[in-house]
Amino acid sequence: EHQNLWQVPIDFVSSPEDSNPKPFILKKEHHHVQLPKDQDLPIKLNKNGQGFYVTSYSVEFLAGISKAISNSKLESLEILNLLCDFISLNRAGQFEPGAGAILDLISSSKETVNSHLWGLTGSFLGYIHQHLKQTDQEGLLADYICQLITPAKLKFGLTPKDSESPNQTGARFEILSLGAMSKDTEVHQHLLALYDANTADLTNLHPEQRLLALYCVSRRGLAKDYKLLLDLYKASHEDVNLREDLAYALTTFEGETYAKQNLAITQDPELVRSQNILSWVSLTLTASSVSKKV
Repeated sequence: EHQNLWQVPIDFVSSPEDSNPKPFILKKEHHHVQLPKDQDLPIKLNKNGQGFYVTSYSVEFLAGISKAISNSKLESLEILNLLCDFISLNRAGQFEPGAGAILDLISSSKETVNSHLWGLTGSFLGYIHQHLKQTDQEGLLADYICQLITPAKLKFGLTPKDSESPNQTGARFEILSLGAMSKDTEVHQHLLALYDANTADLTNLHPEQRLLALYCVSRRGLAKDYKLLLDLYKASHEDVNLREDLAYALTTFEGETYAKQNLAITQDPELVRSQNILSWVSLTLTASSVSKKV
């Protein structure tokens, strides 16, 4: 019966570190560990995320872990490991505490400067956003995101700095992406102002912020913006990165009129290569279907 069980090395994280239970090899379906009584941090399994397994916890245990994160008693690598595990379990329908517990964990770690953690956060919230579009809960999620990124905006600022690390630059991109998705007023005004000030030459925009600025332009939905972006797209043969950014912006304009124009563009091989047609059509139809629900 137990011939197919894997032997799994188990180790722990707790505080103080010398109170960690001893690592062991899990050889059976069940194993009981006696936890120290006077530790500050609840036990977290899989130190540094080095083990090839995912871990789930009870709601009560998660509350203790979230408190420890809020008190800066858990390293960002450990938080990243927790978030990876919980998102994987949730998408598989095997995370009993539910998405709310993941949002609590994210809220507890909002002061982090780890770009990978912000990237995973953005991916999960984007996944939730797609499921809540045009529902009564979409506004609640937007409010949550705006509150989540407020301290991060103060910490990182909205504008790249020459002296900052790649980690800071990456974290800001993820934070601004969340702000663009949730229509955060400050983020949208900042990105639209960047676009409006650089329409003569979009290559002046910092690569980190150009795509986000163009996305905000598409959400603004003005016909004059669509025409300008289309003209720029037609003229940007030599700048592949700019052309890709413009293509994404054009295909995310919402409305039947824009959808018809985008579908017509795909018929011209000079404008849309055959390998890119599926992407153009998919993004266009998604934007069109959203607008019809409004």
